[in-house]
Amino acid sequence: MQNILLPALLMLSLTIGAAPDPSQITQTLHIGILDFPPNYSCKDDTITGTYVLLLKQVSTRAGFKHTLKCYPPKRLYTVLASGEVDFYMGLKTTEEYKNRVLYSKEAMRHIELRLYAASHKTLPITKEQWPGNRFVIQNGYNYGGLITHLETLEQQGEIILHRSAEHSNAVKMLHSGRADYFLGYKNAVETVTKEMGAPTLDSQEIYKLNLHFLVSKKTPAAAEVLQRLEAAYQSMEAQ
Repeated sequence: MQNILLPALLMLSLTIGAAPDPSQITQTLHIGILDFPPNYSCKDDTITGTYVLLLKQVSTRAGFKHTLKCYPPKRLYTVLASGEVDFYMGLKTTEEYKNRVLYSKEAMRHIELRLYAASHKTLPITKEQWPGNRFVIQNGYNYGGLITHLETLEQQGEIILHRSAEHSNAVKMLHSGRADYFLGYKNAVETVTKEMGAPTLDSQEIYKLNLHFLVSKKTPAAAEVLQRLEAAYQSMEAQ
């Protein structure tokens, strides 16, 4: 019995010793939000959306209080890296916070990047057919790294890039003939197009991107916070 009990007690003491001090774990998570309807929506000082609801529910189930605040994309990435924002659900590969966040093992959601065009314009089959055209992109969006390719083509004078702060402006530019193509995420573009009452755009998939829970490394006991958030999500999914 003693031979069995001693190793068990040793493991227990190591586990307790390795656990973060509860006083060091943040009690309130500052959650960062983008205006990305219908998943994230920041209108008239009201923050709503399917992803907003998910992050609120996960935070509460994990035992945290939370605050919500909307940011432009670049600003959100910066404050996540600095620790002003603790928690966000987005791409792992964004350069502004690369190596400055911890991310969940599993992808929690997926988004679909598509190339859009008005019905009078033929969609290119490959990226090799992009030169010679005018593109609209969203300010601050990384597009899973594709922004580097687009900006390289722009610097080489092979394409023209228009940068838009609003999805609705990009849709208008396509229909008015001021741009040929718009790179956008499916849910956001389709939601805005419907709200505008604009004609449906033709589109083709570029690729799907995984969204992960991201916790700033500056958040106290960040690894423990992420672990609790992942466990809360898994318990919700199991119901």
